Amino acid sequence: MHFVRRAREAAGRPDLRFHDLRHTGATLVAAAGATLAELMQRLGQSTVSAALAYQRAAQGSDKQADRRSFVGIANSEKT
Repeated sequence: MHFVRRAREAAGRPDLRFHDLRHTGATLVAAAGATLAELMQRLGQSTVSAALAYQRAAQGSDKQADRRSFVGIANSEKT
């Protein structure tokens, strides 16, 4: 997979692996509201446990985004 090596070098991220793209894609799909069944189908999983991991990750990122939004609003009200 020469294209992966070239992409890592271009991005300055030699630590990234091709499989990281799968994780990123699954987390983004979960954050967009995919159901467990949809995640399982997309990932080719036969158990719910892997799909749940991506939904939990997406929920965690939602909470972080909420906190950042709140801090941004609070800071804008001070000025």
